[in-house]
Amino acid sequence: MEEYFKKPFPFNYWYPMLENDCIKAKLVPLPMNFIEYLLADGIFLGDNNKAFLNFSNVESVDSSGEDWPEEGALPVESQKSVLSFPQLYEEINEIISSRFDGKCFPKLNGFCPSDASWMNWSGTMECSNADQVVLLLKSSDIISNYLTSLEKFKLEEIYSTIPQPFNLVLKKYYSISVGCEFRCIVKEGKLIGISQRYPNKLYPFLNENEDTYISQISAFFSNKIAPKFLEENFIFDLYIDKNRPWILDISPLNETLNLCLFSWDDILNMNATEISLNGPVYRVVNEESSIVFSNKSINGLPFELKNNDANNNIASIIEFMKKSEDK
Repeated sequence: MEEYFKKPFPFNYWYPMLENDCIKAKLVPLPMNFIEYLLADGIFLGDNNKAFLNFSNVESVDSSGEDWPEEGALPVESQKSVLSFPQLYEEINEIISSRFDGKCFPKLNGFCPSDASWMNWSGTMECSNADQVVLLLKSSDIISNYLTSLEKFKLEEIYSTIPQPFNLVLKKYYSISVGCEFRCIVKEGKLIGISQRYPNKLYPFLNENEDTYISQISAFFSNKIAPKFLEENFIFDLYIDKNRPWILDISPLNETLNLCLFSWDDILNMNATEISLNGPVYRVVNEESSIVFSNKSINGLPFELKNNDANNNIASIIEFMKKSEDK
């Protein structure tokens, strides 16, 4: 069972060692009944929910139509709200307001509900209250898939065996340039690869400053990460702000990872001697034709379209919309 809680590395495992080089964060242990709520079907927002903007001029909607569920039709498990977790909501709101200047970025263990950002009124991962945090967690397939993968174990067994098995990770929110994010690959204790974190756009400065970035990241790894973090095979994500690297995340090097501009064949076949002599391999988008399509851009599309094999094709999207209009 313990293996399931090491993929990715628990935040409380690596953050204390590297805290001075990370974005400010706070860990909140999650009770078992909250995990049960996340696993329950449906999304129910209680009265006075602050996940959305308050549109005071919007006219009331006639909910008498047959498509609306009857009162009490929702499962009891789906109707839990802030009333079910008052202490947890209070703690989250206190952390956001007092520690993070009113803005945070949430994760559950090492998993980020980034696929649900379209549900947030801002379209980003920025959260200013507990309602937004919970909405993202509850709406995310990433979080749902992670939790359901653990269903082979009973929650009671998990909580009795693993200390603090589920933790909400709140990080101070910054509006950062994704062009300055890098995914760095470590194999057998050596930094072997550096990739543009989001290869869906061409950033000329990444090519123009290749030597500088390789030098900065290599020095940061050697001086900051390698002496403290003793794992041999992992990836770490960095954000470089005004020549200052910041750790965003660390995960084990395994088959579930997105290696960005590298493939597993690249990783398996890299020559250790060559890496030692020439430094890590550096890969960024260097022309428009080498841009890699990002799955993030299809989040929020209809289920039928997301599962269409041709969803990269604009013509297929137009055809889908035409068929929807004819229905």
